[in-house]
Amino acid sequence: MDFQIVKNLSFTKEYEKLDDVRRKDYIPYLVNRAFSHFPDSVLQANAMNMRSHIDIQSQFDYYFYALRKRKRFAQWNKKSDMKMIELIMDAFDCSSKEAQMYADVLTESELTEFEQMYGG
Repeated sequence: MDFQIVKNLSFTKEYEKLDDVRRKDYIPYLVNRAFSHFPDSVLQANAMNMRSHIDIQSQFDYYFYALRKRKRFAQWNKKSDMKMIELIMDAFDCSSKEAQMYADVLTESELTEFEQMYGG
């Protein structure tokens, strides 16, 4: 996906007629997800998510006119290190979901220490 489209819709606000190449760059799911991270655009993202069947140019137009000009940047959630999750699962004999919760609570130094003690 070309994040320039999200940047354009959010901040630069330069209207463009999407040609065939730009239509391929516009992935509705990812654009909706990008705007769903912010309180001022979550309702618009939900509206477009419910109407994902409409034309891509129409979705672009909706976001272009519905969103106020603002810098919107958020880091996307990434999965934790699976090796660490497996170590926690083995050490505490728990499910992957519980191990993920443990990994989220521990600090980086604690995770490093845990890895050295149990499997590093």
